[in-house]
Amino acid sequence: MAHRLLTRFDGLAGLFCGRDGDLADAVDHRPDILHQLRLLEELVGETLRSRAERQALFPTPESVIDFVRFDMLGRRRETLRVFFLDADNHLLSDDIMAEGSVASLSFHPREIIRRALEVDASAMIMVHNHPCASPQPSQEDVRATRTTAALAAQMDIRLHDHLVVARRGWCSMRADGYV
Repeated sequence: MAHRLLTRFDGLAGLFCGRDGDLADAVDHRPDILHQLRLLEELVGETLRSRAERQALFPTPESVIDFVRFDMLGRRRETLRVFFLDADNHLLSDDIMAEGSVASLSFHPREIIRRALEVDASAMIMVHNHPCASPQPSQEDVRATRTTAALAAQMDIRLHDHLVVARRGWCSMRADGYV
């Protein structure tokens, strides 16, 4: 059954982001197995969060990608996730800030800055997925990221990076010169 589930949902990330109806069909409508899958999802997520909270977070873009790949690649809609960090780059908050469609996402930079101020963040890392496309950021992604970075800088908050993750790879907007 494990092999069948992983194949059908294209890995753990897809399985954990699967719709309840699809999962129920895949496990022959066995609520005990559905419950165990949801518990496993919580356990894996909590393990990753706990590890991140004990150490300085994300020294490289690759470490961020390793951390989010599990969750972000399984999402069917574009989703913006922001990690708010303290002055030592320890995680203060990990928030989903916006969800879009399968091919687009819009977000409001002021909402991200508002949340950063609420949690007393000194820095942040933005990550969003492209479920059906390459990891190349759109012009709107670049514009909104630059606006967010400028607003954050006025509040003495550093935007370390904005990463775009897709099945065909990932992109660092900082490394590519967009931030």
